[in-house]
Amino acid sequence: MKKFFYYIFLLNLIPYIFCYIFNIRIDIKNDEEEIAKIRLYRTAQDKVEEMDLEEYIKGVIYKEMPASFNIEALKAQTVAARTYTYRKIGQNAHKNADICDNPAHCQGFCEKDDSTSYKKISEAVESTKGEVLTFEGNIINALYHSASGGKTENVSEVFAGGDVVYLSSVDSPGEEIMQNYETKVVISKKEFVNALKKVDKNFSYDGNIKILSRTEGGSVGRIKIGNTEFKGTKIRNIFNLRSSNFNIKNDDINIEINVKGYGHGVGLSQWGAEAMAREGKTYKEILAHYYRGTTIENY
Repeated sequence: MKKFFYYIFLLNLIPYIFCYIFNIRIDIKNDEEEIAKIRLYRTAQDKVEEMDLEEYIKGVIYKEMPASFNIEALKAQTVAARTYTYRKIGQNAHKNADICDNPAHCQGFCEKDDSTSYKKISEAVESTKGEVLTFEGNIINALYHSASGGKTENVSEVFAGGDVVYLSSVDSPGEEIMQNYETKVVISKKEFVNALKKVDKNFSYDGNIKILSRTEGGSVGRIKIGNTEFKGTKIRNIFNLRSSNFNIKNDDINIEINVKGYGHGVGLSQWGAEAMAREGKTYKEILAHYYRGTTIENY
């Protein structure tokens, strides 16, 4: 009887010995364990919803980029959004959730439907399934925005922290195809001064406005208004400008702010990606342009 069990044990062991010798991997997992999940905080409903990660990415792209865009631009956005999502997992930015559906904080999300637009989005997601961007073996912080104003920003000039190779300033031609690429904001001088006084109680305005520096991407670095210096990003937030790439005109009655682009300007430019795709560039070429030195890997 003991010999019988001994032979059974050896028979069961043979496949593992064979796989070890020929370097074949055996994974003992069920189908449920193979499916990546994401815990999404739905801000409007104030609840956490768990879903398949790839289905979540479809909802993100449906919200974040027009389905009318070239399929290669959609693929580039898909890989960037998936990479951004994987990096968020485990950061505990939200209680009991990995990420939220507020685009101002994380990424937007739109529900599935039966439209041809959603089918096109699904094609972009499924054809790049599992693909993420890495730099030196690590998943990158794949920031993206709508349009940079002709040149993207170095991340250190917009967000706290140092320079990052893959988030360096690069040319982004062709973004002018975006509607409202250039916008204008007109504010009464009184409203302008009151808004700045709310930020700095010692602020006083003598009629002088001078841009002191610009970033490599062309946005306002620092600006002096009256007796106070401000960061360009601060002025953007105060007056709800579409970007920090602006010029200011001053007359006796109003302040006119002329703005180029839309968003923080770091990483992938969505309209720049669309312009490249229209010129025949693939999604891999688009990603290599905006995230220098990165590698696409299947995660």
